[in-house]
Amino acid sequence: MMANEHALNPTDGMLQPIRDPLAQETLMVDNVSVPNSPISALVVNFDICLGLTVEELDDGSIRGLGGQLSSQHALTPPEWGEF
Repeated sequence: MMANEHALNPTDGMLQPIRDPLAQETLMVDNVSVPNSPISALVVNFDICLGLTVEELDDGSIRGLGGQLSSQHALTPPEWGEF
């Protein structure tokens, strides 16, 4: 996650390889001041979605994990935790 509108974003080495402005926007979060914080603390809210993007083909095989897997090797949710 990156601070939205931070002065160093244009030169940030982690952000700049992402050329698509819409993709960059998905990493941005707004800093919000914590009321009555003696140290001027900030808080952000963000969602992290973990998972795999795969496509099941008409023949039952899976595509999208570095090649095609047969249906007998298709990943099911319990196996995802092993990565």
